[in-house]
Amino acid sequence: AMSPVDCRTVTGEMLKSDDKGVWIERTRSKTGKPVFTPVSGEVASRLRQALADRSPQSPILRNAIKRPWLDSIQLSEEFSVIREKAFGEAEDRKLMDIRRTASVELQLGDATPEERAELLANELHKSRRLEETYTPLSVERARKVQVKRALGRRERADAITLTANP
Repeated sequence: AMSPVDCRTVTGEMLKSDDKGVWIERTRSKTGKPVFTPVSGEVASRLRQALADRSPQSPILRNAIKRPWLDSIQLSEEFSVIREKAFGEAEDRKLMDIRRTASVELQLGDATPEERAELLANELHKSRRLEETYTPLSVERARKVQVKRALGRRERADAITLTANP
């Protein structure tokens, strides 16, 4: 859920661990807020492999010629190549969509706006514009809300039945 610039500039010294797992700990470039990004065991293993021959201050992510990306534009362009190899030609998400995708997944998982803002290190819970940017309407969200409507409809029907048959 990190921004492209934050992702691009993650260094080995930002990789932390305890007995519960591994995470990336950094300050968000744009807002100066702390960011804690848990990573899976597989990702942690790959990150440690990548760090084996580097300084802890060196950026972890590297381009095809094993150099740090100079800017987010270069990373975004190369992301399309990586995306296609990982997910096939039909996949069209852009690097900038990752934060939005994370916010949508968090919302569908019932994370509060405050929890989403905390993970994204922004203030979407205070800004309607940010909320709409990071958490656009989706069919998944509409379906989830429709399930809640069905529950409400059943409760209403039960209440009407109880009123009609005291």
